[in-house]
Amino acid sequence: MSPRLCVALLVAACAARGSSQPRTTYADAPPVVRKRVLLVTDDNAQKPYLEMALLAGDDVDLEKLSPAAFDQRVAKGALPAYSVIVLDDHTPVALPPGPVHILYFHPTGEKAPFRLLRPLHDVEVNRVEGEHDVLRGVAIEGSRIDAASQLSVNPARGEIALAASGQFAVIAGRSSPAGRIVVCSFRPTDTAWTLQATFAVFVHNAVDWLAAGPR
Repeated sequence: MSPRLCVALLVAACAARGSSQPRTTYADAPPVVRKRVLLVTDDNAQKPYLEMALLAGDDVDLEKLSPAAFDQRVAKGALPAYSVIVLDDHTPVALPPGPVHILYFHPTGEKAPFRLLRPLHDVEVNRVEGEHDVLRGVAIEGSRIDAASQLSVNPARGEIALAASGQFAVIAGRSSPAGRIVVCSFRPTDTAWTLQATFAVFVHNAVDWLAAGPR
């Protein structure tokens, strides 16, 4: 991704997120509550979709770790507290002590936070829980995803399908005393949606909702 495109996406994302929120005067605006966010990812300078989306806001203090470094710190009990952890194509064997609030992209295996059902290929998002805080103001309906997994969602466990292709949930959320979780069953590179400003709106909505979970 060229630096010019990165800057364009950042500016557009900030504008899109601002337009999705009610406008207030400076006198009425509450103080900004900063969030300490950890992005666990393998560095890829050509595809910094998540990092750019997270940096589009003015209330995020972003730190990054590789998957190996994250796992080592968790195993040693040396991971500091974060408002939100974003796991990019990494499903750790162990997590830090709860409550912990996590945004997953493409979890796999037995440690995935939702049971993964059938694989999905070239699907269109056509069902959206638009009133949920995570998807408010997010234009994802009609987006195509090259590869994903169907998520098993059980409302009795406080789970909700946030976005789906037909009956197949591809984004889901859960809130419990152990923490809040939002799961995207696909990689950021599996959909052109991540190149749109509305993706940054989704990421920041998710971070806001997660960070408001139990402490």
